[in-house]
Amino acid sequence: MLAHQYNRNLLRLATEITRWGCVTQASSVHTTSGLLQERIIRPSSTDDPEYIQKSVLNSMHFQKGLPRLPVPTLEDTCRRYLASQKPLLTEEQYAITEKHVSAFSQEAAPIQEDLVAVDKANKHTSYITGMWTDMYLRDRRPVVLTHNPFLCYNDDPRPEYNDQLVRTTNIIVSSIRFLKSLRENILDPEIFHLRPKKSDTEFFRNIVRPFPGRLAWYLAFLYKAFPLDMSQYKNLFNTTRIPRQDKDEIFLDETAKHLVVIRNGHFYTVKVVEENGSITPATEIMSAVKTILDDKRTPPDHPIAYFTTEDRNTWASLREQFIAAGNADALNKIDSAIFTISLDDTSYPEKYPVQLLRDCLHGDGTNRWFDKSFSLIITKDGRVNLNMEHAWGDGVSVLRFIVETHRDSIERPAISPATVPNNGNVDSTLGRLEFNLSPGVKAGIDEAKRKFHEKLGRLDMQLIPYTKFARRDLKPMKISADGVMQLAIQLAYYRIHGRAVPTYESCSTSAFRHGRTETLRPATAATLKCSEAFTTHVDKRTAGELHGLMKEACNIHAGNTRDAAMGQGWDRHLYALKKFASDSNMKMPALFTDPNYDYINNIILSTSSLSGEEFLAGGFGPPTGDCFGIGYGMRDEILGFIVASYAPHNCTEFMQALMQSVDDVFEVLNGRHPTKS
Repeated sequence: MLAHQYNRNLLRLATEITRWGCVTQASSVHTTSGLLQERIIRPSSTDDPEYIQKSVLNSMHFQKGLPRLPVPTLEDTCRRYLASQKPLLTEEQYAITEKHVSAFSQEAAPIQEDLVAVDKANKHTSYITGMWTDMYLRDRRPVVLTHNPFLCYNDDPRPEYNDQLVRTTNIIVSSIRFLKSLRENILDPEIFHLRPKKSDTEFFRNIVRPFPGRLAWYLAFLYKAFPLDMSQYKNLFNTTRIPRQDKDEIFLDETAKHLVVIRNGHFYTVKVVEENGSITPATEIMSAVKTILDDKRTPPDHPIAYFTTEDRNTWASLREQFIAAGNADALNKIDSAIFTISLDDTSYPEKYPVQLLRDCLHGDGTNRWFDKSFSLIITKDGRVNLNMEHAWGDGVSVLRFIVETHRDSIERPAISPATVPNNGNVDSTLGRLEFNLSPGVKAGIDEAKRKFHEKLGRLDMQLIPYTKFARRDLKPMKISADGVMQLAIQLAYYRIHGRAVPTYESCSTSAFRHGRTETLRPATAATLKCSEAFTTHVDKRTAGELHGLMKEACNIHAGNTRDAAMGQGWDRHLYALKKFASDSNMKMPALFTDPNYDYINNIILSTSSLSGEEFLAGGFGPPTGDCFGIGYGMRDEILGFIVASYAPHNCTEFMQALMQSVDDVFEVLNGRHPTKS
């Protein structure tokens, strides 16, 4: 009975994830959605200026009690894989793939048996976590543009608080409050509340508090509350991806008490935690930031930030040369920093400027350190943005950090525009990092700069904000918001090229212990049928028929989202089986040598959604040269798309088709035929 209720409630959790918009990201990222901002985060408020929260529950109270990520059956994976291949292949190609899949159940049986056995022997984690992290760390491509996503905070609603100095100081203090609450285990556990009025309360917290992990988890789900995995939080601060030959490593030093601030290509350290563990006085942090902003030095001839734009093996070699030249201590200051802040001299009068998005994604290469777990980018007009390295984790913890620090910096600002900096201790708070550059290192920086700017020259990035309809209009229609957005993307591509292509959207599996992501495949037989009806056959369809086809496609997408959120996709499972076979020198099933397997994994539309009141926008670069990187979001009053691609792919053409597709969807949702309205 309890197991039945457990499964039923997990299904409800997945349904809610579908309804609110799944936690998504592309090549990676990925990221989360309105579900986190609007439904999960309920702070245990405190007036203590040292902390962002003081929860009565230990932050990791539920961690050991989280359910384990299931290993799908071979039969289910084969069925789902074929369903994803169906809209992409000709009849002849599909017949070949069907034969490989038919043989796969037998060929992969011993691999599956060993994978399940290894999974059962490692109950502290999930079957995919180690492999997935290893995949990121072995990727030799540059992290910038390939993996790192960006997010843009909304402004402080008080214009006078958006001064660069004031906003930077307040965000720093709120960030360290978050860090201290996390490290002292008084940050609220991450919980998805299906019935927040009953479970998002102090009464609920006190009820579950005496019970250990598994019992606490069961009690929580009786309240329709689902704790989420927090294992990635440990790498949120003081963490850097270190380049090594063939495989990078994740470096963590929790003892460091400083930030690194970058401005005009120069690096500074700012002490933000005192020896006794208290936050450095805000007026002293303010003084250090002001001193940096007042520094009139021009950018160096050879900015070391370009190191982090290189491919990983090249950067690993340059790092060894850089250390040999006497820069080990300075480099350790960067690696161990709590996080980095880039202070930019740019301002953006428009609300949605494309140049801001580009600066957050890549900048000019002189004022970023792309290897940090995350970096804040704060502009001259006080806009706060974040760039995230992806190997250490997915977007859940970073998004929680943004939500909490954004709210805290507004509700409990450490300083005001009238605050006067305390310059008395600036010498003990602020440090400057100097570097020795050998001729070989200088040449390496020059080459990194050349390659980076050549790549940027081929990158196009465009933005569509759209206000004809949004989430509030879809709620009464009982149609998946994410399904509508994905259908518009499929429609746009089909409108130009007349076919469906491999599409990627990842869904969080954070309801499970050490869950990361599972892939959604938004290109389905239903979206293909709908795309044909909206374009080549539109005059033969009534508005009602188009609405029915759209509803069917969105319902199938919602079902696939529920499966993915419960760890029941096919991508991660097949990846694990292939890697396990390779690592164990087992016979490789023929499915993995099928060209159609390679084809479906050559992603053309890489998509990720993000919604929330704390965010202005979010996006990422195209993971490959053949790909469109599409970040999108839907709030109650607005939806939007950010699209990036490399030449010769035509970003403008795609955006025009996307706009027309959204217009057509709008007409059909309102009972009108798209060609007759």
